[in-house]
Amino acid sequence: MKSFLSLKSLIVTMLIGCSIIFTYITLTPLLMKAQTLTIFDNKYLFLYSNPFKNNTYIISTDDGRSFHKTTYDINDTPSLIRNHNNELILPAEHISKKYIVKDDYSISEQSQEAPYSFLIDLQDILIEGLNVSYAENLLRVNDRKMNKTYKIKLPAYLANATYDQNNIYVLNYNTTTEKNEIHIINRTTGTLTHSYIISEGATEMLVVNDYLFLSTDNSLTKLDIRSGKIEYIKYPSNVAFADTLYLDQNNDLFVCFVDFSGNAGLLILNKNYNSIDKNINLNLGYMKSKFEKNKLYILSQMKDHTEDGAKFAVVDLRSLKIEQTFQLPVLDTKVQDFLVLDETQT
Repeated sequence: MKSFLSLKSLIVTMLIGCSIIFTYITLTPLLMKAQTLTIFDNKYLFLYSNPFKNNTYIISTDDGRSFHKTTYDINDTPSLIRNHNNELILPAEHISKKYIVKDDYSISEQSQEAPYSFLIDLQDILIEGLNVSYAENLLRVNDRKMNKTYKIKLPAYLANATYDQNNIYVLNYNTTTEKNEIHIINRTTGTLTHSYIISEGATEMLVVNDYLFLSTDNSLTKLDIRSGKIEYIKYPSNVAFADTLYLDQNNDLFVCFVDFSGNAGLLILNKNYNSIDKNINLNLGYMKSKFEKNKLYILSQMKDHTEDGAKFAVVDLRSLKIEQTFQLPVLDTKVQDFLVLDETQT
């Protein structure tokens, strides 16, 4: 009996040993990949953050099935921005600092004169909106292409900006007049040339030829940059509000909107950009969206899961079909932002 047990124990020990060796052989490449992977080797990055909890996470994935989590002991960082130095910038929303995440996931803190209201940092230009006070904000520009650096004081609150080869376009909600305004700054001179009052609710802007389009309440605003004339393209009745705008390689103008059920949809303008040509319901919940290279990426909170659960969807703009959806990990803070990483930028 003893010899039988000894033989049995020997066989079990050998099997366990083989199993451990097999597991090590099969899992080591994955573990080594996770350890050596740099942040910009991923396809998607998701930022989880909360104003009051010192747990901020960056979740990375390539396929939406396996995820890598990095934890930082910071809070109040709702935005995830990639700068021209190939770093991640996490601006604090309510205090005068930002956090810089390097390619190896290491993080550093940098103080500044006021909290950001927005930040654009690309190869040819840096545009910063600084929330200095309730009445006044500061626009700071480092135009690398024009070799000009300057500051312009504007009424609070600076909400967003975009630019083309000639001008910078700054969107703000004037807290004194309670009006939405567009300010146009000439890039050659670095001076403010025009200001216009526009409709309420503007969130995003897009320059198309000599026009500036804005996703305002009830109608798409179309500003003629040369003359200052403003036209309005009324949304269909199912549009609760419009958000992001995109011009694809075929010069089709897309507007991502949210319907009255909280689901995302797409509007496509006609070729003259003066009316809505197509109205598509995507049946996807909506929190935030971004357009990149003929695709629409939509982040949504999952009502049928937990309050912090989220889903991510990829829509192909050529076929207008949902290409991929996946669920994000549920953590103790909520998903705030995401990045789609373009390998050509690395």
